[in-house]
Amino acid sequence: MTGTPNAPDKTVRPKDPLIKDLNSSKDEFWWVHHAYKGKGAFDIASAGAFPEDSHIWVRFDEIDPGVVESTEACMPVGLGDFADFAQVLYKLNGYRPGAVKGWYVVVCVEEDTAWAVGQLRADTMHPLQLFSDLVYDNEKCATNKAAELRLKNPGAIRLSGELPVGSPVERRTADTIALERQYNARLAGFSRPAKQRESVSKAKKEPKKMAK
Repeated sequence: MTGTPNAPDKTVRPKDPLIKDLNSSKDEFWWVHHAYKGKGAFDIASAGAFPEDSHIWVRFDEIDPGVVESTEACMPVGLGDFADFAQVLYKLNGYRPGAVKGWYVVVCVEEDTAWAVGQLRADTMHPLQLFSDLVYDNEKCATNKAAELRLKNPGAIRLSGELPVGSPVERRTADTIALERQYNARLAGFSRPAKQRESVSKAKKEPKKMAK
């Protein structure tokens, strides 16, 4: 070492710590393709992700966001070609089936002519719904509309550059947490060996003997 022992440290350091505000730029769903988050359009005719009859058309002005769709109708056991995708969206939607809050997408429905705003669905048969009253003649207008809808109804999603009200943790309501616990409890029950499940079920049905 060339410096004098115990000499004062004269290193010049910045007055303000070089720490980024992660809340202003963090994209918690960086692993999801940008088109599935409405940040770009995809062509429904050539993408291959949503083949014919896998999407439905609805009117945005006729949707009641307060209505919870039926699990049996959206995610029937053993039916549909999008079971794995539906399970992922089901969790992102606070363990609720149907339209996923905040996940608005832009789809080119006619090449270089028409772009529709749509929404992903936790649905094993129809993972995408398109709004027939939100079709635009250019991609930018559709993308802006999708961003506007995310800000009004963000759900669990948070994208870089957008400022939805409340953090994802704050938006996890008590009802959502209860649904998550039920979901995890069902998984835990299904993971038990068959004999163990039978013994537990039998024990519940048998009356308890009174102590003499």
